[in-house]
Amino acid sequence: MSTTNDDLAKTEVKATGTTGEPPVPGETEEEEARRVHTTFARNLTQMREIVDLSLTDPTLKQYANDYGYGPERIGVGKTFYDETARLYENQKTKLAEWKAAVFRFNEKRAEADKTVMRIIEIARVAFKNDPVTFEALGLKGRRKQAYGDWEVQNKYFYNKILSMPEAIAQIATYTVTQAEMEAGQQQLIEVIALHNAVKDAKAEAQHATELKDKAFRKLKKWTRKYLNVMKEALEEIPQMKEKLGIVTPEVV
Repeated sequence: MSTTNDDLAKTEVKATGTTGEPPVPGETEEEEARRVHTTFARNLTQMREIVDLSLTDPTLKQYANDYGYGPERIGVGKTFYDETARLYENQKTKLAEWKAAVFRFNEKRAEADKTVMRIIEIARVAFKNDPVTFEALGLKGRRKQAYGDWEVQNKYFYNKILSMPEAIAQIATYTVTQAEMEAGQQQLIEVIALHNAVKDAKAEAQHATELKDKAFRKLKKWTRKYLNVMKEALEEIPQMKEKLGIVTPEVV
């Protein structure tokens, strides 16, 4: 199966499932990926603000301490935040590396495909009156496009024609040299290496995402418990609750 930028976009969306945000009707996968990343960053920022305020605001510090959340316990939340932020940066780096690997792979494959198709078309002319060689080189029918089939088909073609001195001599009369075919084969080898690099980069990005998600779940759990306590502690001070992002409904 080929790896494309569309595959990347789809996986990026799946890799960010940490906000509980519902899908938006009519939204493209690329738009969803951007929205979910933005939502995660916004949530992370809000959690940092909660921790920072709880460590610096005198009133919040006092109420938190009275309800069992002294500086050390708030510090636990800061540790969870710091780890999540670090892993989020790492995830973004790994996703960028994956995207770059996909770009390099697609670029090199396009070059290799252009080369091999030129040779194939000339070979079809060179061997049109030689059905045995035509068949041996796999020149019949349309060329495969799905990556796995494409790789196998072109690897076979280069290996076969470069092992047939008479075929090399025949196609040389149509201005395709052995050196050109060997260069095309080398392009194919580079594409295969880049395809493996894409798979490695994808695995690293997915692992980075799993680590970030695990850390974020710890941070969310801590934040949820803390806010539940502070909601009760600040019951008579709605302004301070709102400072922590605890929404206080208006009385009509």
